Amino acid sequence: MIPSSELRSSLEFPYLASRRPACCPLAISWWWRVSAGAFRPAYVVLQSALHSTCTRPGCRVIVVACFSRRIPAGVRGLAKRAALNLHPSRLPGYRGPAPLFWQLRAGLRFAGVSLHHLTDELDGGGLVSQCMVSMPEGAGARELDTLVSAAGSTLLMDAIARNEFECSPQVGEPSQQGWPGAADWRVPCEWQVQRAFNFMRGTDDWGSVFSLVASGRQVPARKAVSYRLGRAETGVMREVDAGLEVGFADGWLTVI
Repeated sequence: MIPSSELRSSLEFPYLASRRPACCPLAISWWWRVSAGAFRPAYVVLQSALHSTCTRPGCRVIVVACFSRRIPAGVRGLAKRAALNLHPSRLPGYRGPAPLFWQLRAGLRFAGVSLHHLTDELDGGGLVSQCMVSMPEGAGARELDTLVSAAGSTLLMDAIARNEFECSPQVGEPSQQGWPGAADWRVPCEWQVQRAFNFMRGTDDWGSVFSLVASGRQVPARKAVSYRLGRAETGVMREVDAGLEVGFADGWLTVI
């Protein structure tokens, strides 16, 4: 066992590669070395810095997170103990580049986090550990990223402290989704209103426009403001002080 107080000083951590800075909040940002204080594109990190860093004798673990490209076997093999990925779903469900989006769209209230070995199959490697994270009502994307990343860092720190990197097979029916398309931003008014609210709040920083769909109509919306439960007329839309109020299966959603 390695005392947690000694981890930062005794281990040579490689880069934590990510598609976007929001995937790496302060909970795990100390693993990411930067050039002139700025994030560099992940492919540059992997091609230049990883090779120079991981060939040092002290490199034991390579970790990537939210990185949507395959890591070549030659890079994975540089790690003396393990090459790992932190993936924000409970694998084998929701494989792919945007798992939080799809979990929110499905109306889930808990997101999974998996620490698994990197292989040639994206998100298909053996599991080291997993956990579940509650997604607070109305949480935005940055808050969700922070919660999921903090949970992932705990899984990683525990594995490193124990110096054990199990490789258990993924159990269950796999599912995989790609990047969202235009149709995936449509919000049917037949949904429960809380599902629509959480989905829109959790993904509104993507910069896409939502389409509220009812009776063949599609009304654009940028953001969900609030909701209230109660009897509603599905698909009915009416102006209110805060924006546009839309009837869902079990309540009213206010959007702008």
